Amino acid sequence: MNESTGTICSMMTRLILRLRWLLVVYALSCAAVTLAQGSERDRPAAQRDFQGEGKSAAGNRSAQREKPKADLVKDAGEKTAAAADERLKLDRQIAEYNRQLAAYSLEVAKYAREVADVTFWLMLATVGIALAGVWQGFVLTRSIYLAREKFMASRRPKLILREAHVVENGAFADASYTISNIGDSAAEIVESAFFLEAFPRDKPSQKRPVSDARNDMGQRWIEAGESHTADFAVTPGRKTVRPPYKVAEGQALFFSGRIVYADYNGTRRTMSFYRRSEQDQFVRFSASDHLEYSD
Repeated sequence: MNESTGTICSMMTRLILRLRWLLVVYALSCAAVTLAQGSERDRPAAQRDFQGEGKSAAGNRSAQREKPKADLVKDAGEKTAAAADERLKLDRQIAEYNRQLAAYSLEVAKYAREVADVTFWLMLATVGIALAGVWQGFVLTRSIYLAREKFMASRRPKLILREAHVVENGAFADASYTISNIGDSAAEIVESAFFLEAFPRDKPSQKRPVSDARNDMGQRWIEAGESHTADFAVTPGRKTVRPPYKVAEGQALFFSGRIVYADYNGTRRTMSFYRRSEQDQFVRFSASDHLEYSD
């Protein structure tokens, strides 16, 4: 019994020693906590705030690391929706710009249409002015032509046989004549034919001479107030005979001719004459009045 009691006592002693060390450790822990709290109160507020922010950031990073996959998917969806909204906004802006461009294009087209209409009417006006100018030119040219015609009609050429003589050429007779222009403009000789024949003095041919497309005077112009003098000799042929200078008793030489002449406008006129020889001159006689002619 005494042994059991001694054993119990030794065990109790060891237990008390252990509890003592535990109490010492507990007391030291409480002291350390107290010192830490005191130093926390003694630190500046800014340092405490900085440490608090650091703890918060660390906590946030921890929280972000600890986010579940569902939150990450949600964030990605929100970013995709935001990008889609941005593209939609951009598309709307482009559509608005296109609408404004279309409206501006319509305005430009309307202005171009107005310019085209004005240009068309200006072209018509120009054509009208040109036609009016052509018509005025035609009227002016016509007026000038009519005035010239009137002037030329009032200032026409007029040819006459000024004088004619018998010219002795051996045994034959020739004629020397002078054609004068007593008009107010020049005359162009177009046709001319002369005849020198011997007939009974009181019974001439009584035939008006014809030019028959001949031009014994040649192609020439006789100006106003000018005269042309030349000799004419009959060319013997089948129907022509060169008359003698000394005709038989009761006969005479007859000199006749026809001249077609034109003015500057091409208007043609005719003159003819029929003269009988008296000594060495060819003169008019009463029976030849109807054979003398001048336009």
